[in-house]
Amino acid sequence: MACEDRLRETAEKVFKDHDKDGTGSLSKDELVPLISCLGYNVPEESAQKWFDSIDPDGDKQISFEEFLEVILAQPPDDRVEAALRCAFKEADRDGSGNLSKDELMDILQQLSPSGKNLEQIVEDSDVNNDGNISYEEFWKSFAVE
Repeated sequence: MACEDRLRETAEKVFKDHDKDGTGSLSKDELVPLISCLGYNVPEESAQKWFDSIDPDGDKQISFEEFLEVILAQPPDDRVEAALRCAFKEADRDGSGNLSKDELMDILQQLSPSGKNLEQIVEDSDVNNDGNISYEEFWKSFAVE
């Protein structure tokens, strides 16, 4: 699968996960948590201005195509980090800021259902052998250099 196709697929999944009312578009209240998931901090006082800047038709809803346009406008390295940060935050079910080996295994099983070498990947990701994978360990294990 080409990188652009994978990015689109990932963006679509994240978009749908945050479309809480199932309308196929995001309101400001749905978009702000998604942006936070990607690692950006949008203060409440500037959220509306920011939302309006990516809502070119002014309908107060962000369509998937509008969202994708913003994602694709980011430099490639920023896109990779945002996708990894979002995957990490979603997998961190207990909100500890670290992934347990089970949480990391859940991500890997979604990406590679066959399970080949997944346990070794999990073990290799825990660089300091503390039983958890920090974001820094996660980044080093999965970012494409």
